[in-house]
Amino acid sequence: MTHYVLILAGGRGVRLNHKRPKQFLELAGFPILTHSIRVFNLTHPKSKIYVSLPRGYKTKWLDLCKKYNFQIPHKVYSGGKRRMDTVYLGLQKILTENSLMKSDLVSIHDAARPFIDSQFIMELITCARERGTAIPVVPLKNTIRRVLKDGSPTSIIEDRDNFREVQTPQVFHFLQILATYNQHYKNVNIKSEELSFSDDSSIYQTYLKKEFHPLCFVDGKDYNLKITTSLDYYLAKTLYTFLNKKCKTLK
Repeated sequence: MTHYVLILAGGRGVRLNHKRPKQFLELAGFPILTHSIRVFNLTHPKSKIYVSLPRGYKTKWLDLCKKYNFQIPHKVYSGGKRRMDTVYLGLQKILTENSLMKSDLVSIHDAARPFIDSQFIMELITCARERGTAIPVVPLKNTIRRVLKDGSPTSIIEDRDNFREVQTPQVFHFLQILATYNQHYKNVNIKSEELSFSDDSSIYQTYLKKEFHPLCFVDGKDYNLKITTSLDYYLAKTLYTFLNKKCKTLK
């Protein structure tokens, strides 16, 4: 079995309102993107890591790797317009560059979630080996309401116990997640905004075949923060310090 890793860093971080894409900003002295690459390599050194970058940023990334003496092996490619396009391009790149086997796994992860750890990754990989997929989810903490898109003042009360927030990394058998993406792009023009999915489990479930493994949900981590806004970036620095102190205390 080969374990492939797709780390998605192809966005420009518009909501963070910073000149540089958020994945290139520093967290604890290193670019945010390096944290995910490092922990996947530490957890499973034989993993083949592929990283998407915004178009035109390959040279910038190579310069950052030199600046921070970051030498962990990985391959880069240019991301697409949407997250799902970036994933599909990455899957296609892996397909063309490797001899794939039925047992091969792929972890698909957002670079904007730098707080994953080795234990968490191994839990997901083990689950995917045994049950076919591994999707980390966490319960909602806040009250939620469904609002109508037509601007109506009416809203619908929802029981938050029936919902989960979905995280990454999400782990699949490579050939199965590739087949569901192939099916999607066969049905929908790649430039179309119709049926746009914000995560991989959604595409997988939409095009799930009878012979494929069903989705297996795993308890996610509260600390698996996704850095999206300026506030998230500010909190991430505090969270990093907190988690470091917690680890030292446990030792």
